[in-house]
Amino acid sequence: MAEKPEYPPAVPNPYRYPGKVIVSIPKEIKIALVDASLLNQYELWSFLTSLFFSAFIGFLVAYCHTDENFRTNLLIMGLVFLIAAVSTGAMVLLKRRKLFQNIQEVFFSVGPPVD
Repeated sequence: MAEKPEYPPAVPNPYRYPGKVIVSIPKEIKIALVDASLLNQYELWSFLTSLFFSAFIGFLVAYCHTDENFRTNLLIMGLVFLIAAVSTGAMVLLKRRKLFQNIQEVFFSVGPPVD
């Protein structure tokens, strides 16, 4: 028959008495509003840039580790993905510029604390 494990002695509950929570809030909150469709396009182009650049790196690594027979094919495919990554990266920069040109800022004042 297995022996019963020994447990440490019980301690008093530290949450038995109500605690006090202090939250500090700034006097003013600034919210930047952007065009949601432009933000969606920016995220899509960012994803495509990341995907194409990752593919380029994959072909570059394969190019470095392959014998002479297949190197030309890997180099061409790598360059195709590099051109795609650079062109989609340019679109990301254009979308980002448009996104930050059309920002509208809204300010909210916070009232006095409530007990």
